[in-house]
Amino acid sequence: MVAPARIVVLGIDSGDRDLIARWAAEGYLPALAKLADTALTGPVNNPHGMEAGSVWPTFHTGVDPARHGQYEGLRIFDPSIYNHRNMTAEEVSPHYFWRHLNRHGKRTCLIDPTFMRMPDEPINGVVVLDWGVHAPSDSGTTLNLQTQPPELAAEIRAKYGLDPLGGEMCDVHKPRTLEKLRWFRDGLAERARLRGEMAADLLARGGWDYFEVNFSEPHCCGHHCWHLHDRTHPDHDAGMAEALGGDPLRDIYVAIDKAVGRLLEAAGPEAKVIVYCSHGIGAEYTGTRMLDRMLVALEGRKPMNFIERQMNHCHWI
Repeated sequence: MVAPARIVVLGIDSGDRDLIARWAAEGYLPALAKLADTALTGPVNNPHGMEAGSVWPTFHTGVDPARHGQYEGLRIFDPSIYNHRNMTAEEVSPHYFWRHLNRHGKRTCLIDPTFMRMPDEPINGVVVLDWGVHAPSDSGTTLNLQTQPPELAAEIRAKYGLDPLGGEMCDVHKPRTLEKLRWFRDGLAERARLRGEMAADLLARGGWDYFEVNFSEPHCCGHHCWHLHDRTHPDHDAGMAEALGGDPLRDIYVAIDKAVGRLLEAAGPEAKVIVYCSHGIGAEYTGTRMLDRMLVALEGRKPMNFIERQMNHCHWI
């Protein structure tokens, strides 16, 4: 009989605690509601004034951005060229705590950790990277599945396939029509379901000292469907939301709650389970980045295209 996992972390990227509390109270999220009733809960303080991309590196290192250097995911401002660029593998923080676990012979499993590169050293366990994340680890727009051990990638493809959204960063899709929005929502819900199955399978193999799986779907859905959730949003379309069958963001949280329930059952009563909801999401009604666009226009240069703007990682819509 395999030993149960000791620590299980269920990450919900952009998970909004207010929405979770509301929908749990309304009966849509029974697994998370049960946790809220039986576990210790509380708010976390994220790095003040930083981009959303600094939150997960801070969580995964236990130090602030001044030490780990990831202020904006895997992008940095390079003063030598006075512009942003992607971080090299050598520039990614060496402080990730699972490296210390690895050094001490602990078994680790990481599934879709956010804003991480594949470790150079062999991991005592499993890493599944870029199966279905909001932002690829190479700061591009295409998801390229990587695993440790390498042969695990073929097993994942055979059992679960690849990203139901086609292996592209979710911001590339720009779902605006009813048909595309339905495809986008259903693809995200399916991605959450499949990742839950994948994680439950790996969790059941047992012997993990540290097990982590991250669900990026609230982040992706929040970017493109917040206006259908928020009735006060200037772009709210009640008819579109009704045609979709209701709030697409809630549908994604429901799919994740089902995966959470399955993983709690697979973890068993002896595991210490942490649900981390990172930084939430909402509408942005500010002039952030407006100055950049004004200066570009004054210089007579062409404004950034959609992908370039997304690489600046505007977290809200």
